Amino acid sequence: MLFYFDFVVVVFILVVSIYAIKSIFKSVKYRLNPIKNYQFRWLDKLFAKTKNSKPVNLSLLVPASLVRNVEKDKNIEVSDIEELIDNSLYFLCTNPGEIKTIEQSLELSKEDITAVSDEREVYIRIQIDDKKEMLSQRVPYILKRNLPPNGKGIVEKLDCLKYLSTSGLEKFNRL
Repeated sequence: MLFYFDFVVVVFILVVSIYAIKSIFKSVKYRLNPIKNYQFRWLDKLFAKTKNSKPVNLSLLVPASLVRNVEKDKNIEVSDIEELIDNSLYFLCTNPGEIKTIEQSLELSKEDITAVSDEREVYIRIQIDDKKEMLSQRVPYILKRNLPPNGKGIVEKLDCLKYLSTSGLEKFNRL
């Protein structure tokens, strides 16, 4: 009989201890949850920005010699974009809606870029994702500084300019 009583007491103590440990874990989990959420709140903000990212269009007027190896609808590295900015005659960074109306006033030709002379002016439009800091910048250095460090751009348009007249280039920044 004494053995049975000891067994019941041990089982009772085990059940009570398990219940106590379970309730302690629940309270610790509840208390840690706000801390955990606070620690990773910056991650949520980061993902929220990428979901709502809006691209910008960087439009440049550069000599044809610089864009011989560039292809339309292909990626372009940031280092190549920086070189294009450094050698551009005109540049403009706007949102995609604005650039369409500006491009309508430019006189572009569909000539093959590899066949034109090196000094011929070429219009190139590069889409860069989520770089609102670049919008409406007037200084090439700031454009280069705000480029994504390890990112890429997509060449959306690559055409020769018929004439280097100021028609259509009024909104562009001249160097």
